[in-house]
Amino acid sequence: MFPNFSVSTSYGLPVPYQTPISPSLSPGTQIHVSGTPTGSRFEVNLKNYQDDIVLHFNPRFDDYALVLNSAQRGSWGQEERQSLPIQRGIRFTLVIMATNNGFNISVNNSHLCEFYQRIPMHLAQLVEVKGDINLESVQVYPGGMGSSMGFPPMGPNIPLGQPSFGGGFNVGFGFPSAPPVITTSFPMGGGVPSIQSCRIHTGSRIFVRGFIPPGANRFELNLLQGYTDSDDIAFHFNPRFDVRTIVKNHRRNGQWGQEENQPFPSYMPLMPGTQIDLQIACNPDRYTIYMNNNLIAEFIHKIPPGYQTGHFQNYPVPYEGQISPPICYGTQVHVNGTAFGDRFEVNLANRRGDIILHVNPRLNDRQLVLNAAPGGGWGGEERKPLNITRGQPFSIIIMVTEQCFKIAVNNQHTADFYHRIPFTAAELVTVKGDVNLTFVQIYPGMASSHGQPWRFAMETPVPMNVFPGRVITISGRVNNNASRFEFNLLTGNYNGADVAFHFNPRFDQREAVRNSCQGGGWGNEEKQGGFPLQPGQQFDIQIICFPEHYQVNYMGQPWFTFRHRLPYQQVQALQVKGDVAITNVYAM
Repeated sequence: MFPNFSVSTSYGLPVPYQTPISPSLSPGTQIHVSGTPTGSRFEVNLKNYQDDIVLHFNPRFDDYALVLNSAQRGSWGQEERQSLPIQRGIRFTLVIMATNNGFNISVNNSHLCEFYQRIPMHLAQLVEVKGDINLESVQVYPGGMGSSMGFPPMGPNIPLGQPSFGGGFNVGFGFPSAPPVITTSFPMGGGVPSIQSCRIHTGSRIFVRGFIPPGANRFELNLLQGYTDSDDIAFHFNPRFDVRTIVKNHRRNGQWGQEENQPFPSYMPLMPGTQIDLQIACNPDRYTIYMNNNLIAEFIHKIPPGYQTGHFQNYPVPYEGQISPPICYGTQVHVNGTAFGDRFEVNLANRRGDIILHVNPRLNDRQLVLNAAPGGGWGGEERKPLNITRGQPFSIIIMVTEQCFKIAVNNQHTADFYHRIPFTAAELVTVKGDVNLTFVQIYPGMASSHGQPWRFAMETPVPMNVFPGRVITISGRVNNNASRFEFNLLTGNYNGADVAFHFNPRFDQREAVRNSCQGGGWGNEEKQGGFPLQPGQQFDIQIICFPEHYQVNYMGQPWFTFRHRLPYQQVQALQVKGDVAITNVYAM
């Protein structure tokens, strides 16, 4: 059907916006639109170049209604009205799926209504979005015209990532993101897996409808990295009715990872003899699993989505990569892979033969050895306990600070290695030894102010990017008569830009308010977590970026988290305002 089909998501699309529907609209085609309403009305139209509108989707906030309609040769048909499922200033996702009779429409993963076709759907040639909306993304997924079930035929050229089903379960399958129009039952008895082909990437959703036979003990759903039951499994989902436990795991190179077990949620309608609707959503950092619209489980990626045939995107070992732009205060080096032998090493080095930092996991000794070698002569070793297991994926993060390299292994701070050679001498990242290397990334630091705090100007947005692992430390003093101040992570280097994260301590209310703002519309405030700040006192506040949220620490202690509402990749500046005096800002 579409063996080489892929979809990219773009943020900040211009409005009005148009994109072609290709291939032609047919049963199974899905249109995904994400954005944030900013005014009284906007509309999404499926139309042709002659301005015939096959489907008109029109939220009207001034009328508290959602209006659906169609128009042919400029003449509007009868309006169909629904209650408004979208709020001004709150991000939404709209999914329109073509069926044999018309369109199924869902908003924020909940089915809303059906619109029966008045004009043949194949006449629609464009998706058009216009009106009062901050438009994030528009995606068109082809329908099932090339396959009786709406997913690609199997074959050697299909991108990998296949679901397989086994155990006591009869199943119908839909992809990528709305309740399937056509469901077909496969007998699943005897534990023999049925393998269906699909492409899984960040943003994909798989819907599975099925029936659990009476007397069933367990079933499993596996996201395979190939076409056989022996291939690597990126995600293994295994409800076990005999012990009322959901087991989650992954398998790589024939080796299972550590099981993640959780009891059945009390609200989950999962039992033999029942129908179920199962949804698996692929997020940037994890899979989320919904059963009958209830969130029942999450699984952090152990094998990133989109990698091929049971292998990561392997880098050659020995590996050498240039540090560019040049290393500076705040630079981070991220290295991911899997150790398969006794030792490997990650070095920050230069072409003169100096090793500025030597990170050497020794698995047999269960030791992490750190060292430096100016001119090739090794210094004294520093040893720490090792948190890396042979055959299991690992991550190493090296952060440059004023006095030392901070080293984290598997997202846990492991060691500080104080500079023996000026860190500015490092030109290269090298990796060698017994390791399958899957990822090397260098994140730039704070320009040329090596080892110095970053001086900050109040009110003025200062350029700042964030990424998982970045730590922003803000030091200052609250004014004696303080009422409020705020820290803002902005999506532009100017006043009035969208606010990805708004942190607003309010001394008059004894609350620390968190929020976001898109297109001038503020979201829902979050306030829980207490209020440790006092007027006239010094403070150190850290903002730490994780893949799914920001964590804020006060004086070194966790305070609260704030889940991303705008992608952290959009952040371009930090702004400080209000009743506070800032002494230093560090970004690492």
